[in-house]
Amino acid sequence: MNKPRVELNKERDFSDVINATFAFIIQEIKRYGKTILYYGGIPILLAGIAGAVFSGAELSNVFSQMSSGEISAHSLGASYQFKVLAVNLLITVVYLCLSGLTAAYMVLYSDPSREGFGIADVWLQFKAKFVKQLSFYLLVFLVVAAIAMVFSFIFIGLGIGAGYGGSRLLLALMVIAVILLLLFFIYLSVPLSMANMVIYAEDVDLGKVFKRCLDLIKGSWWQSFAIILVIYLIYSIISSLFSIPVMVSSMVKGFVAASGGGFDAGNLSFTMVLTSLISTLGSLLIYPILIVGVGIQYYNLKEKTDNVGLIERIAQMSDDNGAN
Repeated sequence: MNKPRVELNKERDFSDVINATFAFIIQEIKRYGKTILYYGGIPILLAGIAGAVFSGAELSNVFSQMSSGEISAHSLGASYQFKVLAVNLLITVVYLCLSGLTAAYMVLYSDPSREGFGIADVWLQFKAKFVKQLSFYLLVFLVVAAIAMVFSFIFIGLGIGAGYGGSRLLLALMVIAVILLLLFFIYLSVPLSMANMVIYAEDVDLGKVFKRCLDLIKGSWWQSFAIILVIYLIYSIISSLFSIPVMVSSMVKGFVAASGGGFDAGNLSFTMVLTSLISTLGSLLIYPILIVGVGIQYYNLKEKTDNVGLIERIAQMSDDNGAN
């Protein structure tokens, strides 16, 4: 007997959101997993290989230098920074794709009239909103970068003033400014986490997405923060399991390097790349846990604000009465 569908448009408390997250994943693992692998498999694989080759090669290079006693600083130069930027950019695009595909899937799943939707329908939904999603997060990045730059100049100024004047007041102000900036970004991260679902589920102009997010979390910020934190911790714990081969390999190589042991450079590089690939692919493949959790909370907040589920149930009752 088939299990009942997870009703998305429903008010939930803290524990219900967590339970519904894993109930949804377990119930939809076949179709949802097929969607992710079919449309996100190649980007995930490319990002995994790029991250593994980069991190594995860099780690093997460090251990080789430790073994030979010739550690140079040029490895952190412009070439290294460019590689870091390129790999992180590719992984960020993959995260956006996974977020968009998940949001598109949940939007179709929440629509009773689309119960038999296929993975091609998810792709069409994804394509229709991906540019908007990308534009929004690019705008957010630019705004955050501008704010960080302004505060950096303030910190530098306060730091220089404190260094020349020895003023404890300036140092205290700098610490306070850092704490306030951190709290500001934490506060914004909660409504911003809902932006992905708002973009795919609602017909909201790009300039009004953030306002809609603020309206949704009004009165539910702490609940949303706690849910996101708990799901992120669960994701981090599971993700860390995939990092065990990297940690074990790094510890062994580091111990050998510190003790002056020799290396087979080819075997070293292959081992580090392989373990890094396992870690990167594992982290990317389980990332949807976090996205689905945020999506469940979005529908919870939407129900509290708009009563979508209640309206649907009333309409269904009217249709049933009319049929009778």
